[in-house]
Amino acid sequence: MPVDVGLATTSNQLITGGLVAYSLAFVGYAVRAAFGVRIPDADAVPTPARVLVGVTSPADSATAGAPTSVVPPAGAPPSGSAEGTVLDGDAARAGRGREAVGPRDSATRFGEVVGKVAVVLTVIGWVAHGAAIATRGLAVHRLPWGNMYEFTLALTFAAVAAFLGVLARHRRQSLGLLGVFVMIPVLLALGLAILVLYVA
Repeated sequence: MPVDVGLATTSNQLITGGLVAYSLAFVGYAVRAAFGVRIPDADAVPTPARVLVGVTSPADSATAGAPTSVVPPAGAPPSGSAEGTVLDGDAARAGRGREAVGPRDSATRFGEVVGKVAVVLTVIGWVAHGAAIATRGLAVHRLPWGNMYEFTLALTFAAVAAFLGVLARHRRQSLGLLGVFVMIPVLLALGLAILVLYVA
């Protein structure tokens, strides 16, 4: 049977659209990898407050039920003066850490948003990819893996489907980083198929 030129042209347009969506998704995954990884700041970790612990002797155990008063050792700063200054310094240091982490948190949130957009673009490209394979099969009136061009389309479609299945199963945004390593071979294979392996 003759090839349906209209469906073949539609298939070519769909695979081109899918390739564009995959390319944009790759950029999104790269941005997610660059800005979406949270790195803890050492200054942001607050230092534990120092607590004065009293030590009792056997002689003091006899008067355990009596009210006692804590007398600071000689040379110790008065209560509420120097120790308060130390705690204020700790709070200031923690505050500086929070200020330092602020821009980094903004970059992390930006990377997460871009990563979600990349996943949406991957789904759009995958749908266009599948439609291109289906219209290709309808155009040639057979299963669409009869040559290397069609086989490459089917293989890359299965790879992206497996990646999206992992994302849907685990529902972890951090898995979007895997998209960088998935999109690179998919884009290279599709580019090779369109430019070199294509058969009308």
